[in-house]
Amino acid sequence: MSAATGVPVVTVEGLTLGYGGAPVQRDLSFSVPRGSVFVVMGGSGCGKSTLLRGMVGLLPPLAGRVLYGETSFWDAGPDGREALSRAFGVLFQGGALWSSLTLAENVALPMREYTALSPGEVQDLAAYKLALVGLAGAEDRYPAEVSGGMRKRAGLARAIALDPRLVYLDEPSAGLDPVTARHIDDLVLGLREALDITFVVVTHELASILAIGNDGIFLDGGTGTAIASGSPKELLESSRDPRVLRFLTRGEWRGEGSPPKEERS
Repeated sequence: MSAATGVPVVTVEGLTLGYGGAPVQRDLSFSVPRGSVFVVMGGSGCGKSTLLRGMVGLLPPLAGRVLYGETSFWDAGPDGREALSRAFGVLFQGGALWSSLTLAENVALPMREYTALSPGEVQDLAAYKLALVGLAGAEDRYPAEVSGGMRKRAGLARAIALDPRLVYLDEPSAGLDPVTARHIDDLVLGLREALDITFVVVTHELASILAIGNDGIFLDGGTGTAIASGSPKELLESSRDPRVLRFLTRGEWRGEGSPPKEERS
């Protein structure tokens, strides 16, 4: 399995995000090492999706910076931000596929928009990306004709269409049955290994957090900031914060210190 190198792919410095001038999360600072599966975790409504929007260019910050390499995304200007955006992929909740396009046409869309590849090359690459996520033979099917898990996988194929080294996943296993959710988790780990992709995963799904996350940040809605960072498994073992422990034990922890081992199964 690919190991995180410690070299940051994206760095967040003093980031404050909110709506109408009212902060949702404030003073966030962390870096995402290359090769990691970095999990943004926390309960519903804590600001996970708000942070994602700030990192991918959908929500200007109230303060702070998002750095890709040495370049500040929000200080780069419209052309600079567009160029930086091509270096990462995004899988939004539900897949966000165009219903009027086939799966292959959805995957081909960024290639047609941003590359000089011939139509035949685009078609072949779209089929290849779909095969990478286990959808070989489904190129001509429409989103309404496939399952929710297949739509998520097709959305992931589109997110890697331009060969990014960084991919953001917004609740990739939400709404899926446990078996399908595990398939998505395995796919993320497989793509990280095969394509050297760094993933930033926004999720509240505990099974996925513990299965794939090797680094991360815990957002707390009550205080409006990050209260813990590091590997989810290590946080489960070593954190003394009751908010973190209750989240990582599905609310079963009630005492002080780490939960007993039988509660971690």
